[in-house]
Amino acid sequence: MDEIKNKGWRVTMAGLGINLALGILYTWSIFKQEIKESILAGDGRFNWDMASLNDPFAVCCLMFTFAMIAAGRLQDKVSPKLTAIFGGLLTGSGLLVISQSTILANWILGFGILTGMGLGFGYASATPPAIKWFPASKTGMIAGIVVAGFGLASVYIAPLSNFLIAMFGLSKAMMLFGFAFLIIVCGLGLVLENPPQGYKPKETALKTNKGKKPPVKTEDFLPSDILKTKAFYKLWFMFFVGSGAGLIIIGGGCRYGQKKFGRSGLDSCCPSGNRKRKRACLCRNPFRQNRSATNDSDHDELPGDNDTVFAFHRRKPDIFATRRHHTDRV
Repeated sequence: MDEIKNKGWRVTMAGLGINLALGILYTWSIFKQEIKESILAGDGRFNWDMASLNDPFAVCCLMFTFAMIAAGRLQDKVSPKLTAIFGGLLTGSGLLVISQSTILANWILGFGILTGMGLGFGYASATPPAIKWFPASKTGMIAGIVVAGFGLASVYIAPLSNFLIAMFGLSKAMMLFGFAFLIIVCGLGLVLENPPQGYKPKETALKTNKGKKPPVKTEDFLPSDILKTKAFYKLWFMFFVGSGAGLIIIGGGCRYGQKKFGRSGLDSCCPSGNRKRKRACLCRNPFRQNRSATNDSDHDELPGDNDTVFAFHRRKPDIFATRRHHTDRV
């Protein structure tokens, strides 16, 4: 019989890439902040109630949870490849839906239901096929590598989101994310596959032959039997507390960061929605103390916090005014 080629690392890297794309959930606070600024500015783009700001995120988390249960069964019964492709189609279509609308109901449908289900199907299909290619001694490491992509996603998606929103606006940014993640997740999903039946990792066979350690007694449980064990509820409660705390922070991470560190970089200059209203800028005012020296007719200021002002520039400032004034004095 021909030796079966181990595709474990290729499947692992594909799962890592899928989770790197699906981690867009962790940047919800950036999208929420842009929506909040539009509501406060009254520019007519997002006519939401402030109490409903987190509704799409809450529905997304709920659908994410239930979709993973169904996706786990589907990838066992059918294949992880089809499960991941289905997740990519749902995620991409959800982002494309919200890119075409600013209505709350459509955001709940697009980001909450479709994207939430897509995240669940994609996430559930990435890890199981990867760990099946490796011996039990490497299960934890491989699972950690694949799942790490979900958390690492915020490292690049957060600054990328700020850049795209500043350049194109929130709607077009969602459209770009939708097309990109649809292609990436579906493409990498084609790489996912379970090992053929009867496949045994080499390391497991070598350790068994050496016989240095007595074999560990294992017992397989049916899903209905697992629900009867205390260990299941202990693990479930640990995940519930840890994940719940993390999602609470994720839902308002952008606001917390701004209060702690203030705005900087691309996030501080001209959000797309304000640019549409005569080049409005939301940024720090480094000349707050010298405000009396400026011409008040050039700006209409809206109330802000201690560090931020909203300035709507009607005309370009005369950059030679200071130079002429200095010349006249001389």
